[in-house]
Amino acid sequence: MKYLKLILLMTLTAMPLWAASQLGIYTRVVAQVPFDFVVGDKVIPAGELIVQPATAANETISIRNTHAKVGLFSPASPVETREVAGASALIFHKYGDRYFLSAIRLEGARTSYEVPQSRAETELNDQKAPFVENITVTSLK
Repeated sequence: MKYLKLILLMTLTAMPLWAASQLGIYTRVVAQVPFDFVVGDKVIPAGELIVQPATAANETISIRNTHAKVGLFSPASPVETREVAGASALIFHKYGDRYFLSAIRLEGARTSYEVPQSRAETELNDQKAPFVENITVTSLK
């Protein structure tokens, strides 16, 4: 009986960790982005980026360019897609020579994570500026 209680206690302790791993808390996208881009009100320089969930519920993401010593947190909204993503990728909107992070796709998942539009992108939309919607940068790892 003593061992049964110990096993039950260990199982109940480990369950949140298993749930967090199912949510993708340890999933990350590492990509070589060849251009500067905007998230919120911050410009992230070109280079190797690491994007990963910052919370267990995946409503906040962490974006880091360790070489340039730049990082930030951004809200992200999960959106169900029809198809499973074939590869992890970062999706950008491009207006002229300006890029804005739009979404993150995770390999093998039907859920993508949309990043809210920045004020600058909203202004460009309001001005009906032409843009290329889906510039995709595939994950390196």
